[in-house]
Amino acid sequence: MKKIVLSIVCLSIVSFMFYCTKTDEKIQPKQPSVQQGQAGVSEKVAMKVVSNPDNSGCPCGAGMATCTADCLFSDCCTCWDPKKETGACGCYFGIAKCMTELTTQPSTSPASSSVKLYNLKFADHLRFLSSIGGDTRELQQIVSTINLKGKKGKDARKGDYVEADALSYQKFYDAYKTCIESFDLKAKAVIQGRLAVLQNN
Repeated sequence: MKKIVLSIVCLSIVSFMFYCTKTDEKIQPKQPSVQQGQAGVSEKVAMKVVSNPDNSGCPCGAGMATCTADCLFSDCCTCWDPKKETGACGCYFGIAKCMTELTTQPSTSPASSSVKLYNLKFADHLRFLSSIGGDTRELQQIVSTINLKGKKGKDARKGDYVEADALSYQKFYDAYKTCIESFDLKAKAVIQGRLAVLQNN
């Protein structure tokens, strides 16, 4: 009889402890994980529409609007007819993106009037992405093709560059975005941190 009573008491204590533990789990606020804390890391292009009626920064025809993106590893500018289109320019993890879109029939177009890729600076960035586990093989092939085909020059502020046609640059941008999106939020935060340091140097 004593064994039965003792067993019932033990079971009651264990059940009570289990209930308290489950209750504590419910009322405790969930602490944000590292990834949740870094949810602000951009996964999309930060686009800013800038209209320059005087066409400064990009050679456009009369009456055309324009915008320019001046980023770490590339620059671009684009022109559009403000009566029919909208345009946007911005940076995505150090890479310039310029695009136009028809207002009557939305269809994004990579119609950049001018694109410069700072190939030496970007080559160093590619090595960094590889070192943290990024697959950069496709990017390296596309950059090699742009280097072979494009007109080369030197910018006093940013150094050597190669000009890329709109189609080649779109392929480059898409491959770069695929590479970046393959990283988790923690790795993206590391990349953003490095870009911020480079930007301030």
